Amino acid sequence: MTDQGRATFEAAKAMFGHMAIGLNDLEWRQLPSAVTEHLKMNPGTTTLQLSCLLVIVIPGVMATPALLGLGFGSGGPMAGWLAAAFQSMYGTPLAFSTLQSAAMGGWGVAIVNSIIQASATVVGIVTEVLRWKSKN
Repeated sequence: MTDQGRATFEAAKAMFGHMAIGLNDLEWRQLPSAVTEHLKMNPGTTTLQLSCLLVIVIPGVMATPALLGLGFGSGGPMAGWLAAAFQSMYGTPLAFSTLQSAAMGGWGVAIVNSIIQASATVVGIVTEVLRWKSKN
């Protein structure tokens, strides 16, 4: 595992070393202390970025509760919730159908997950840019 980790670290340095200040000068043995120091100096940013990474890898952790919170259930719009009220007033436009399909595990899953993943990516990148800008 150590050899794989070292090889991955060296590959990351080769690809991204020019983008991250100090990465080219960092040695494998220094990595644990550098990560610990980064976490101490940037706890909020790191937490937000790790949360974004989780949502990018597993978008359902965001999609499922959000859809349920709006009233999109696995059997259709849930009575008394926002989705049911919206449907009774406006019918089923494409966006509504997409969200309901996602809640039911249909064709809308890919669309909703892609939107969530793209949003989490943007939030993670903007967070890092703002952190970098505040230091420089």
